[in-house]
Amino acid sequence: MVYPPLTRCRAPDHVPRPHMAEYYGQRAFEGSLLIAEATVVAPDGYGYPNTPGIYSPEQVEGWKPVTQAVKAKGAVFFNQLWHCGRSAHELLNPNKEPPVSSSPLAITDPAYSKIYVGGTTMVDAP
Repeated sequence: MVYPPLTRCRAPDHVPRPHMAEYYGQRAFEGSLLIAEATVVAPDGYGYPNTPGIYSPEQVEGWKPVTQAVKAKGAVFFNQLWHCGRSAHELLNPNKEPPVSSSPLAITDPAYSKIYVGGTTMVDAP
């Protein structure tokens, strides 16, 4: 069985927490493949609030119990690496940096031009 990635938005301060080890461990079993939720690779790449990262020592340490919980059940665990690029938002970045993208153009498609930044707040893509 393959467990696909799901964006859960449950990593305060972008650091994996113990409840994530419990969550992934509950879904693991021998021979299964679990793909972690999208995990941001740089501080300027956030497109959703409370998503985990893997670019700081604290984040790497936070992922270790998660990986151990999955592997203890005999499953394989992959981390989906993520940078939101054009759909990142400075309100979500730790130091409020502007997003980095291959294009300076704003998103104009109405289906994607609003970005969820937490609570019930949606803002225009920068």
